[in-house]
Amino acid sequence: MPVSRRSSRDVAAEITDLIIRKLEEGVPPWSRPWRISGGGGRPLRHCGTPYTGINTLYLWALGDAMGYRSRFWMTYRQAEALGANVRRGETGAIS
Repeated sequence: MPVSRRSSRDVAAEITDLIIRKLEEGVPPWSRPWRISGGGGRPLRHCGTPYTGINTLYLWALGDAMGYRSRFWMTYRQAEALGANVRRGETGAIS
């Protein structure tokens, strides 16, 4: 009997869609003014460790698209352990 798997998201397609959307808006995501509002910089785990690989591109693009002002990312459980709150209705960026 095969083991059922959760349906996986196509992260590469999501990144591509975000880049295309920015290009259509006339703002290449790799071209920025000297000062930008928001987090900028490389995405970091809640403990300060930088993300690597495709996660870096995905979180950069997602953070920019969503207008996030922080470059820190964490799981629900990590937020809970730190005593932080997660707004009702929020969903994860990568599943």
